[in-house]
Parts: sequence; C-alpha cells; structure tokens
Amino acid sequence: MSRSLSSLVRRAGLAVLLLVSISCARNPPATDADPALRAERLRAACGSAHCLTADLLLRMQPPQQEAVTMELALRRRADGRLRLDLSQVDVRFASILLLPDHSLTALLPRDHAVARETASQVPAGGAFTPASLLLFLDQELVYGPVPPGVVTGVNPDDSRALRLLDPATGFIAQVELDADDLVTSKRLFASDGKERLRLVYDSAQWKDFSTVRRPTRCTATLADGSVFDVRLRRLRPVPAIADGGLQLDIPADAKTMSIDALAELLTVQPAEEKK
Repeated sequence: MSRSLSSLVRRAGLAVLLLVSISCARNPPATDADPALRAERLRAACGSAHCLTADLLLRMQPPQQEAVTMELALRRRADGRLRLDLSQVDVRFASILLLPDHSLTALLPRDHAVARETASQVPAGGAFTPASLLLFLDQELVYGPVPPGVVTGVNPDDSRALRLLDPATGFIAQVELDADDLVTSKRLFASDGKERLRLVYDSAQWKDFSTVRRPTRCTATLADGSVFDVRLRRLRPVPAIADGGLQLDIPADAKTMSIDALAELLTVQPAEEKK
C-alpha cells in the first residue's frame, strides 16, 4: 500500500499530535471573562516541555483500506529541532527532521533515498503540509491543546469553547471543555468553515509525565473519514538532547528526490514484506 511522503507525514503526524494535544489535569471551572486569559490559564495548567522524548503506537484506518499499525519515536530539542522516526516490527523505515527554520529533511534508509523541503510560510486559509504538520505536532508537544496563537474569541453557541488561530497550520482551532474545565475535544476548521479534523480524548486515560499531564489514548477523525487510534507509551521531559541525537545519517550516495517522487518508494507495510 503505497503512500506519498506527504500523506504519511500528514497521517502519522496528525495522529501523534492528536494525542499529545490533550488538555492536562481537571481544573476548577473557568471564570475568566477574557478568552485570552482563559487560554493562558489552560496552557499553564498543562505544563510545558521544550525538550522531550516520546514513544507512541499508532493505528491508522483509512476509508475502505486495511488498517496499518506503526511505532513513532519523537525527540525534540529546546531550540525547536524535532526528529520523528517511524518503524514497523521494530524496523525503522523513515526518519523526518524539522529544523528551527521550518525546513524539512526525510530519509528512507531501506530505500537509500532522501528528500528535502525548504522553509515555507503557512498557506493562507490553512493547510496540512509536511512542514506545517510537524510544526503543529511540535507546538502540541510543547504546550498542549492550547498553543500560543491569537485567541479570536469563543463559540457563539457555547461560550466555554475557545477559538484561536493555530500558528502551525493556519486553521481555526476550537477547544471544547466540559463542566470541570477539562478539554474533551479539539476541532480544526478551514477558512471556508469546513471541519478538517476532530480530536476526541479519553478522559479516563490520564497520566502524569513529570512536569506535564497527558492522556494515554485518543481518537482522531479526518474529513475524509480516516480514523486514528493513538496510544502514548512514554513522554519524558528532559534537560537536554545532544547535538548528534537528532542528526540524520544520510549516505553520501543516497538518491536525492523530490518528496513526491520519494513517496512512490514508501511502503507502510510490515518491514519483512517490503520488496
């Protein structure tokens, strides 16, 4: 089952960020009249981790296709450098590196191939691109479900639902809370008002990870009907990660391709089935 690299990053990244974007502990009901102050309070309650590592299990179920399961390993430095490794049956088949300037490099070691994407701005109206998706994942790992974006107000039909401009994707994010001020879901809307992503968090699966609190399971649904089940195995805030810990070991004779061309070589099947 071939996938474009963009599609793989979009699907894997989306599912990951869905999990780590969950709110933190249950808090007293919100009383802040100013939505920006409420967002700041929720963000503070979640705790932040600018340098961390995490391991997750992802099960993807695209419409009318077989489900695919993979392991994800993330490492994030305080300077914004982020590496995502994707594996199946304990065999790594792709590594993606995002630099602080938002440029991206992807390596497929089994295919002896590499692709690069230069830094680009978030498209007007919002979009899921490899770089914007990893930026979204990055900010969710660091801040939780309420990123430091511009708060635009609340839902007119539900004053407890905060709305803000997501700085990574350009979409409008709506963070929905229950009566105890726990984030229960998060929805991303394009400029045309259409929902692009819905995240639902399992409120019974919470765990403290040092200085932050996150759920260990969530479910996400894309506009095309794709469903993702994500389980957080480990999240560890760390004081530092060595320079060499995030570097990609790119062979000197590796094939250089565009991301779209490299996509034809990418297979999301168990490693031993790859031909």
